[in-house]
Amino acid sequence: MERRELAPADAGVPMMLRVRVLDAVDRPLPGAVLEISHRLPKPSGPLARGAQVTDPHGYAEFKTVFPGWDTNHPAGIDVMLHLAGSRENGRLHFSAQVTEQVAALAEYQDNPAPLPPPEEPAGNTHTVPRDRYDLTAGLLATVNALTDR
Repeated sequence: MERRELAPADAGVPMMLRVRVLDAVDRPLPGAVLEISHRLPKPSGPLARGAQVTDPHGYAEFKTVFPGWDTNHPAGIDVMLHLAGSRENGRLHFSAQVTEQVAALAEYQDNPAPLPPPEEPAGNTHTVPRDRYDLTAGLLATVNALTDR
């Protein structure tokens, strides 16, 4: 089921996530199904889930909130890419700097101290505030998701 809006904006810091799916030689992959899920800000809260079919340029976009985290996992988004009858799993991570700023906000203070993201750059997102002076105004996150196909 296609679903672009995953969480209400008042559930945490609003975030527009834009993922571009590329093949092994950086060509866009239109028509792939990108399914994502992540923890909502409250530690015992439900998961936000949705799926999009990539457009002719390989893009899928989701309106959600910055994810919560737990003691074993840094803030991140689980990704499943469905393409030509196969499935690849991955995880997108956020920089420690952005996560620490978000962790100080009321909606996220019930989470444990955030873990740093892995050092692997391929799964890290580029995240910037919509308003550089007010983090709570929302975030824009972009990532290129590469596949070996």
